[in-house]
Amino acid sequence: LGMNYPSGLDGDPNPYQKISINPFNVLGGSFNMSPIELSQFAIKLAKRGTSFGKISLSDKRFDILYKSLHEVVINGTASNRNLIKYKVSGKTGTVDESMGSAKRAGWFIGFMPTIAPKYAICTLKENSSGHTAALISGKQIDFYFRNLNK
Repeated sequence: LGMNYPSGLDGDPNPYQKISINPFNVLGGSFNMSPIELSQFAIKLAKRGTSFGKISLSDKRFDILYKSLHEVVINGTASNRNLIKYKVSGKTGTVDESMGSAKRAGWFIGFMPTIAPKYAICTLKENSSGHTAALISGKQIDFYFRNLNK
């Protein structure tokens, strides 16, 4: 999902343009990743760290991480019926649209189903929140699966 086809939405971001991600808003740290790299990271999480480089975590820690990412969809900032319906796990966030920019964009990365994932998604939405990006992801996933065998 999202890796091979544009979303069809106006203003699709450049998938290779780096964005500044601040996962620890309180601490003030940040790093730069492109939407393609975010997608690859979602795939890496879905495959328990075996794609696009290695993430070294024990199975127990991956299970805790998966549970936490699923909670984001069930009770957190990504909560919406389509993500719940397709058993998506993921993470929302907000990024600076460019280095030092006051403009923000919301993002969501995720994978599905939570147990034995087969799909990953990354959605970035300008002038928005991570929650809005998660809602868009839910609509994209629902559209994909409703039209899969047509």
